[in-house]
Amino acid sequence: MLAIKIIAIVIIAYIIFRMTLFFIVYKKVFINDLKGYEDPYSIPDRKIYQDNKEKIYALVDEFEAIEYEEVECQSFDNLILKGRLYAGNEKAPVIICFHGYKSAALRDAGLSIRLNRQLGFNVIVVDQRAHGKSGGTALTFGAKEKRDVISWCEFAKTRFGRSVEIGLCGLSMGATTVILAAGLDFVPRNIKGIIADCPFSSAYEMIRLVIKSLKAPVGISYYGVSTAGATYGRINLKDANAVEAARKSRIPILLIHGENDAFVPCWMSEKIYAANPKMITFNKYPGADHGLSFIIDSERYEKDVLDFWHKVLDYEF
Repeated sequence: MLAIKIIAIVIIAYIIFRMTLFFIVYKKVFINDLKGYEDPYSIPDRKIYQDNKEKIYALVDEFEAIEYEEVECQSFDNLILKGRLYAGNEKAPVIICFHGYKSAALRDAGLSIRLNRQLGFNVIVVDQRAHGKSGGTALTFGAKEKRDVISWCEFAKTRFGRSVEIGLCGLSMGATTVILAAGLDFVPRNIKGIIADCPFSSAYEMIRLVIKSLKAPVGISYYGVSTAGATYGRINLKDANAVEAARKSRIPILLIHGENDAFVPCWMSEKIYAANPKMITFNKYPGADHGLSFIIDSERYEKDVLDFWHKVLDYEF
């Protein structure tokens, strides 16, 4: 009888330890501790970022000074998602911008705001779930965010008319998010094109890459992350596979990636491109680190974006 009690105590202790460990992992990976306090002026310490920080700061300053309207929509799981609307011409397309993992919308959407406003477009800069002023406590690497894209498209249709042309832009996790949305079965026909700057190919590959960089055991560590997400956040990381989404996409995609990306390597975009070369235009930027293609070669970046919008939009500009 005593042996049975000891075994029971050991089993219970193991379960408690296991669940506690998973919760710690969940909080570290999926919970944004900076929610509401993301700093658009915070940039990596790497030299290329520090050398270009004044350009990045200038973009943020520019958009903080522009008048905007705070807007919101409701997600499929009843979160209130917030964003900024920078109004353009009434009949112009709506460009919806999505930022990266635990990042600041204004910094990541800097180019999208400037360039698309110059074209007279209406620009919505989104706080992704669990970021900024939006609801939610957990981010999901695009697994749930992809359906938030559809919610924002429905908002745009309600606000600007059911036939309004919509373009999607994203950086890093935001880029993966908009590609994932293109692979859904219920994509609005209003979405005419997608610009994805330095996306990761899948949550699986991105998380394993980070684990490897930390010199932790990859297999068991990824198992811990995926199990923690599923247990505490009902997150299925298999739902964040941009390669599979791109393969199903019938929406034109402009894929942009810096060849010197030290965080999300360029080969991830190469995999996405290879999945559907007929629908994807892939432009590499030599010398550009993560999210810095526009900063490194602004003239080419602007031309690539303009050429793409001319190709996919009916609106004359």
